[in-house]
Amino acid sequence: MLGYGSEPFFAELDHQGNILLDMQFGKSNVVNAYRTFRQQWQDKPATNPDLHWDREGNKVYFSWNGATDVDS
Repeated sequence: MLGYGSEPFFAELDHQGNILLDMQFGKSNVVNAYRTFRQQWQDKPATNPDLHWDREGNKVYFSWNGATDVDS
């Protein structure tokens, strides 16, 4: 896992350094994070995520609040 300091980006790389996942989880200068973790995560959503495929930019945008095993 590679975090980008206080920017809301992270990437997952394989052992050769190839990017497996490149992700932004909020707007720059609005959302801050300084740690990146990888761990097991379980989800059992009642609805599907909202998806938008940007074919020109070869990106997928999604929105979903679905950690169903977390108490609020």
